[in-house]
Amino acid sequence: MDVHAQRSAQVPQGSEFLKSMGYPTEREAFSIVRSGNVLIVPYSVDNVKWFFDIYGAQVAGLRGKTTKKKITLAIMYDTGAKEQIMDQVLVGDVMHVACEKFFISMSSPLELTIVTLLKSLEKEDLGTGVQSHLSMLQIRGFNPIRLMVNPHKMLTALETSFPGTEVDLSGAGDHLSKIDSKIRRVKETAWSIVAGLPFKLGRARAKDLVTYAVSRVNMKSTSGLNDCTCPRVRFTGLKPEFKNEFGLAFRDYVEVYNPRAENRSNDMLTMRTEPCITLYPSANKNGSWVMLNLNSNSYDRRSQWRKLPTRLC
Repeated sequence: MDVHAQRSAQVPQGSEFLKSMGYPTEREAFSIVRSGNVLIVPYSVDNVKWFFDIYGAQVAGLRGKTTKKKITLAIMYDTGAKEQIMDQVLVGDVMHVACEKFFISMSSPLELTIVTLLKSLEKEDLGTGVQSHLSMLQIRGFNPIRLMVNPHKMLTALETSFPGTEVDLSGAGDHLSKIDSKIRRVKETAWSIVAGLPFKLGRARAKDLVTYAVSRVNMKSTSGLNDCTCPRVRFTGLKPEFKNEFGLAFRDYVEVYNPRAENRSNDMLTMRTEPCITLYPSANKNGSWVMLNLNSNSYDRRSQWRKLPTRLC
């Protein structure tokens, strides 16, 4: 029997052992095997380690034992990294991905990419989308002085809708190469992510995929910047911690702490964790992620999680 076959045969033993012991942690399981308190143990610490390496922590143990942890500030503020030029010129356009419509913009000299899902291309919905981009910059102290767009008929109707921001319409048939290049980069990033998934992505998650793709694009330095500081750090002044920012990826399966269990220690029906699928990072001080809760089908923002191998049906 080769090594792989031997490991495969021993893994179920490890699973039954953890179940019969009341789902101990990895460290507790190692201690039980090493201590000698149990006679004639038919497998070794390596068997248990192989099980945890392949299957991750036991979901039942996480849901029964996880406690709330104090979250420290994982992202440190660096005033020197934030963009000092407050006046920003935006280039924007409508982007289509998986039959969904988005308004996407890039600001200069910040080089930040922002994307918003559009309900439709009607004037009201498009105006709301554009305004959200301007407001996102303004809330951080930036001043969007100009918005350059293609002469889409609804964008033309919004020419005087944003006091303090000049809407600059290009000529008919013109292409704004800067935003065209950014759209291509976002789409290529999204396609690469989809190609790496072990399952088919539903259309309902297209907006989350695009948001995640943009978050990854904003973490990369571009040729338009004078230094190697990426657009997101220049925008927020916050440098993310590697573990929180890159310890997860789009559509990872995680168990997250359930805040409803905090005051229900005697309730046997309220689990300590809930199953979630990761969507995109929040870019806040705590390094939290926006996730899809598989129990409630709602969007949750969480800072405490345990990543587990994806279980396919």
